[in-house]
Amino acid sequence: MSWIVEESENASAVHINGNTITCTKKGSYDSPINVMYNDPADHNGQYGWELHFTESATETGSSAVGLTTKQSFQPGHMLKAMEYLGNLSDGSGLLVQSFGNQIKQGDKIRILLELTDGDMKMYLFHNERPLGLAFHVHSPYPKPLYPVVSFGCNGKVTITRSDQIHGSLERLSSQCNNVEGKWKVIDFPQHPECIDCQFKIQRHEHGENMYVLFTNVVNMLHCSLEHNPTTNEWKSADVISTLMTGPLELIEEEHVIRTLLAVTSCEQKRCCVSEMPPTIGQSCLTQNSSTPLFNTSRGRFIQKVLSRGIYEAGICSNCQAKAAFLAIATTMTDNFENDEATGSDAQFSGDDNKYGNVEPGDGSRFRQRGLFGLRGRRMYQRLQTLLPQYRTLTNPELAAITENAIIIAAQLWKNPNLLDEVPLTSYADGTFYRFSILWFKLTGGIEKLALATIQYSKFLRQLQCGGDLYPGQGLNCTYNATHQGICSADCIKGLEDSGEYCGCVGGAGPQCPNSPIHVRCCLDTCSQELKMDLGFVLDASGSVGASNYELQRIFVKDLLRRVNVGRNKTHVGIINYSTGNEILTWLDQDYTLQQKIQAVNRSVYFGEGTNTHLALRQANTVFSSNRGLREPEDGATQVIFVVTDGESANRNLTVEAAKILKDKGIHLVSVGVGDDSNLDLIELHAICTPPAVENYFEISDYRALDHKLNQFTSKTCSEPAPLPTNITVTGEVGKDKYKFLKITIEIIGNKIKITITLLNGNVKVFYSFNNRNPKDPDDFNHYETKTSNLFGRFFSQFESYLKGTRASNNEMTLIINKPDTNPEFVYVGVKGVEDNNKFE
Repeated sequence: MSWIVEESENASAVHINGNTITCTKKGSYDSPINVMYNDPADHNGQYGWELHFTESATETGSSAVGLTTKQSFQPGHMLKAMEYLGNLSDGSGLLVQSFGNQIKQGDKIRILLELTDGDMKMYLFHNERPLGLAFHVHSPYPKPLYPVVSFGCNGKVTITRSDQIHGSLERLSSQCNNVEGKWKVIDFPQHPECIDCQFKIQRHEHGENMYVLFTNVVNMLHCSLEHNPTTNEWKSADVISTLMTGPLELIEEEHVIRTLLAVTSCEQKRCCVSEMPPTIGQSCLTQNSSTPLFNTSRGRFIQKVLSRGIYEAGICSNCQAKAAFLAIATTMTDNFENDEATGSDAQFSGDDNKYGNVEPGDGSRFRQRGLFGLRGRRMYQRLQTLLPQYRTLTNPELAAITENAIIIAAQLWKNPNLLDEVPLTSYADGTFYRFSILWFKLTGGIEKLALATIQYSKFLRQLQCGGDLYPGQGLNCTYNATHQGICSADCIKGLEDSGEYCGCVGGAGPQCPNSPIHVRCCLDTCSQELKMDLGFVLDASGSVGASNYELQRIFVKDLLRRVNVGRNKTHVGIINYSTGNEILTWLDQDYTLQQKIQAVNRSVYFGEGTNTHLALRQANTVFSSNRGLREPEDGATQVIFVVTDGESANRNLTVEAAKILKDKGIHLVSVGVGDDSNLDLIELHAICTPPAVENYFEISDYRALDHKLNQFTSKTCSEPAPLPTNITVTGEVGKDKYKFLKITIEIIGNKIKITITLLNGNVKVFYSFNNRNPKDPDDFNHYETKTSNLFGRFFSQFESYLKGTRASNNEMTLIINKPDTNPEFVYVGVKGVEDNNKFE
């Protein structure tokens, strides 16, 4: 293991002696000098390093430590890393202010890194004080990671491995961090005359844990405060004051404040924050539900708070609504780091005439607060009328207190304008379209909607709500004088890695009524030029019933009308089964939509047993090369939907038959109709292509099948065609349509070569290692939305590998560097530029 110095003219200032590095530069540091320690963290497990700053000239600048990758290790300000320098940074901007103290001479910084299949967590310790979780990124995340030091001043650092951390990882004294500044009393029921009394706290010159508190009523009062960061105790010294006289009522008020300041500590000698939320009769969240939160006492506290809010909102048994509630709270609080928008009064002055604000200073006074982002005088006034006990108009800061904020969040869920709006539950259906309307009803715009959407998708998966987020759509609309369309959610900035949720193909029409700016009248919402080998395995067993079987047939016919059935487009095979089975239609016959619908109409309801394994074996015959299954070079996506309402006659044989299909590269989607009491979830999860959270759908009854039509259409529209390495595929796309491909990466070398030859028209090509539907970034640039917070900045640096290029001279070649994460696939999106485009 050794140090690696940045390649720049400043490299000569660095001197290496084993695990110690010294940086000595004459003159000022116009840009930092970066050094990386070649000790990679590249496998699941725990890694730790201690960096001892034996020298640091902090009077001329400051230094930072952190973790980076080889690709992100660059000279000066071009370094991208998870950095700690007192604040937290991603190398391009501030993420969290005053996370700890500035690094000084003699300080020891310890980094603990935990890597699992699911996520990466980075903890920090500053002089043995645990600062807690600094960075948390869900898979896929970059590997390997290396320690890095960024010198902003002359210094000397020694690094040692320190994998074992003894004691708690939880942040110590996080509530009392950054106490310097102006304070005021916002709630003192015993002495309401003290409400709005102003205080000021500043650091004492005699020690880093010493402070002085000042206030002024008639006399100037001040006392010293001492903080013990190990025990988190605060102690005050005697109160000292001037000896002026004044009006009796002010002298009495001053006496109360003097008594308050003379109290040696808060209850239990800790910052006075309620330790437990009000209890409820049932828990609406399990521990797994809040895995995206931190597995700490604080995380468990937040889980209980959120469970209370979900209960009060009346959505304890509604999975999709719970996911939306959690997504809103997570986004509004920057992952539960901030209970109100931060900034000076001047920074909020631009809001003085917005959100129902009418007076100078209203923008700051009624800033966004709480778990659901209450903002503006109008909403604070309505809340005080509705819930007067919270006094939010006279004391707006009370809206940020946790036990208040969760009840306010539940009230906003039930009545988002606090007047006459319907509950948000009606908009939480697992679609981006309806979630966009929900966010618009709550906030009046689309600021942070992209971040909230990513969180919604995450919680839908985490809670296992029966499928991932999908686009959805609204009512019919008028696109132009000659065409009708349908209201749908177009793509917005921040969703570039989630293109399957959104999009208007062929251009977005007018904005739909009572909707956010990106909900438009669209001619087409299926962005992919569909070319599929599509199959259905239909359950005609006795438990289904004749009427439900008819609903199943209606669903299949409706889906067929949406998937581009035709000779050179989507081919369809259908098996109908009970104890025995029948093939209703083969892939290589009856290519027209009408012929396929007629085949469904000919199906018979058997009403007998459930031999699912025999039906899947028959599907293997239908999906064979001698009966029309197309070869990979044809670029046809192969998907089979398996619909059933109960357990099969033989689970092992069913799972075995499904595996044979999946081993051929066929994508299986299982649909369970009913509830957990009659469904074999183990079997249904084993039938579908993993992960089950994406490819298993649970539906309450057969009447709900038609309601899920958009979700299944989205599944067919977003599924990329799988391709092995070293194969040539031919495809066609219309203007602004895409063809998505999933190419297997062979573990040979570190580069991937893709060659595109144009046979007609022109195309643009995009690729990604984690986004199944890589699209043109221009598709996301039509609507402004703010996304620059911890999530947006961090993920844009460490998770997205989206790149693109455009064909010229009828051929182009992409040379792609394979990332350190060693992905199994590279996803490619080919976009048509002209009306008719053909490529290979």
